[in-house]
Amino acid sequence: MNYFVVNKESDFLRGYGEGVCWKDNGITLLPGKEEGVFFSRVFDSQEEGNAWHRFVMEGEGQGLASFSVAFYAFDEQSVFVEGKVRLVPDIIRDPECPLLEKKRLLGPYAQKYVLSPRDCLLHEVKGRYLCFSAELLSQGGRAPFISRMILYFPREDWLKYLPGVYRKEKAGSDFTSRYLGVFQSMYDDMDRRIHGSAGLMNVHAAPAEWLNVIAGWFQIKNIYLWPEDALRRLLKGAPEILGTAGTVQGMLDILKLYTGEEPVLIECGMLKGKKEEQFYTRDPYRCILLVREKYVPGPKEYEALLCLAGQIKPAHMEVRVVLLKQRICLGDYTYLGINSEIGSYRPARLDGGFALAFSAVGKAKRPFKDSAAGTKEEGGDEA
Repeated sequence: MNYFVVNKESDFLRGYGEGVCWKDNGITLLPGKEEGVFFSRVFDSQEEGNAWHRFVMEGEGQGLASFSVAFYAFDEQSVFVEGKVRLVPDIIRDPECPLLEKKRLLGPYAQKYVLSPRDCLLHEVKGRYLCFSAELLSQGGRAPFISRMILYFPREDWLKYLPGVYRKEKAGSDFTSRYLGVFQSMYDDMDRRIHGSAGLMNVHAAPAEWLNVIAGWFQIKNIYLWPEDALRRLLKGAPEILGTAGTVQGMLDILKLYTGEEPVLIECGMLKGKKEEQFYTRDPYRCILLVREKYVPGPKEYEALLCLAGQIKPAHMEVRVVLLKQRICLGDYTYLGINSEIGSYRPARLDGGFALAFSAVGKAKRPFKDSAAGTKEEGGDEA
């Protein structure tokens, strides 16, 4: 069975909207509007007298009157308007043609009108070409929202599999066909999901809720810590990346996916002198991760990063996370080419209009402890 789908902004732009807009991957009312109409583009079945099968609409509304759809079907796209021949697609997209005039010109081709058409059969709608108008009505102060619309064709029903006696009387056969259509729709939807199940393995296209299932297969814990885009990147390379979990390189690779940049790792023995003891560590079972502050904008993100680092660190190791501020501070964590920044020279003038933007004298340590991985410290001798 063939089908047309309206689920992208390009589909919306190929039609005509009045009082509606494309927002958050769907069609909704413009701010301040109580009602609106969307005219779809003209769909071509490539067959004269085609009998259309089914229409499915996915969205949210406050009541049955939130949505109503009119279906127009015809075998010729040209219509006579004031003695002139015009094409239906041109009429639909013409911004100079008022909405009421569009409905009047297309009125002779209207074959079905449905209120709240979540899932309806179109067996009586016949014609090579089809377009529809969807009317949206705000109820309870809440605008309706349409995320996807699907047109199935040509008409197929299970009546053809029954003995001919069921098709003798037209009235009886129509009822039987519609009755069987309820179960056929359920079967077709299930069959389509089964055939499309392979797409769930594509981490770039899989629904967000399905990512949790895939992450569970890899024993990834605390999935809520991961932003959706970072989780998709992790799952894409999970077989290789998680194979090195529990090692230093594996920890750095996973944190790079989480923050977007590989952190700087400082271990015991990498630096010599008093600064090693003051700012870093001489404990062989401790390490420090230096992460730019822009990747950890708030306490919530810091706690998440600290928790994640504690889960993927090598065994028996303690991890500290230090946030690198984008500035030069004497006696603090400042690294040339990483977070050091020298602005343009500006001489100080004691004229009452000059102020030092940032200055501090002495030491100010603000410890923040976390039992999962380590301690965050900020401060030092600043100027």
